[in-house]
Amino acid sequence: MSQQNKPDLSQVIAEEFGANATYVEGLLERFRSNPELVDESWRSYFSELVGNGAKAAVAATDGDGAAAAKQASAAPAPAPVRAPEPKPAPAPPPADAEAIPIRGPALKIVENMESSLRVPTATSERRIPVKLLDENRRIINQHLAENDRGKAS
Repeated sequence: MSQQNKPDLSQVIAEEFGANATYVEGLLERFRSNPELVDESWRSYFSELVGNGAKAAVAATDGDGAAAAKQASAAPAPAPVRAPEPKPAPAPPPADAEAIPIRGPALKIVENMESSLRVPTATSERRIPVKLLDENRRIINQHLAENDRGKAS
């Protein structure tokens, strides 16, 4: 793959993954060295991202470039993703049905639910890089191992 296309991929990854872009770029480098080193979902993502031509170029840098290039070019195209079908609207109640007012505890629940709509909700989001989470997990597991407490995850 040429150096000219590299910044484009970095920019696409940065736009899609934000703070986790460095982690994803690391996965992309692993994918380029050996696609088997990354999970199947990442393989399909990176294959789509770099295109089939890049797959053949990566395979050609391996030991048996000709066989790997044939295998890469013979790979089937990913199946298109179907949009979920819209759910039908609920049927209206029959015209002869009698409306009964809500009373007792159910009425109090309805009142509380309606009053909760006036409570402001948080509108910010917190983004934590995956690399930071991974490092924190490593530190916690190391601490637990030193204190004979097993492994957290």
